Amino acid sequence: MTISGFNITGSQGKSGIYCSGSDGNITGNKLSHNNYGVCLNDSNRNILEKNEVNNNSLGIYLKNYDNNQLRNNDILGVGIFVESENNATGIYLEPTFRRCTQKCHLLSQYGNKLKT
Repeated sequence: MTISGFNITGSQGKSGIYCSGSDGNITGNKLSHNNYGVCLNDSNRNILEKNEVNNNSLGIYLKNYDNNQLRNNDILGVGIFVESENNATGIYLEPTFRRCTQKCHLLSQYGNKLKT
């Protein structure tokens, strides 16, 4: 599955892109003013790359996932929420990115730009 080159805006209460599949590419999309920019639920081995994710209630939401890659994405606003089956949060970045250190570095080393 490839989702590429879309401009998705204003899907109130829903995700701009919702994926529950595996082995896909979500690249080069512009997602703004959605509930979630991108939601990966029960998804494995997907690549999210070079997406512009701006002014969504939550930028990228990963739930019950394995081995997804986020690379070279521009994220503005509430950035990335990661949740596992036991509801443990791995990374949750609020708009105050300036205060985070190690978690932001972990994401930025793969080219993701987190902006306030």
